[in-house]
Amino acid sequence: MLPGQVFDTIEKKFIKNLADEIEKSKAVSVKFVNLEAIATGPHGSYLQPICAGLGILIDFLVAKKITVTGTIQNPFSLPWDLVARLDPTFKGLPAPGQQTPP
Repeated sequence: MLPGQVFDTIEKKFIKNLADEIEKSKAVSVKFVNLEAIATGPHGSYLQPICAGLGILIDFLVAKKITVTGTIQNPFSLPWDLVARLDPTFKGLPAPGQQTPP
């Protein structure tokens, strides 16, 4: 598949179905856990489009006034913008040789 087709498929099928199921359940909060498994699992080569789709889903949920939380054990394994959406205290990844970002 071409990258554009992957993004399109994930957004139109996977993310739309998740959003519909969350709306049907009338959830007031959604928690994302073990997202690092995406990078090491069988769909690791699709990490960027999956994380971009999850970012769209998070924005949709926040717009619907649904609380979104998450647990990120290793922020290095995911795109920083997804980590920042789930963890409001995230200040970015440390520069090489630093322990924490400035």
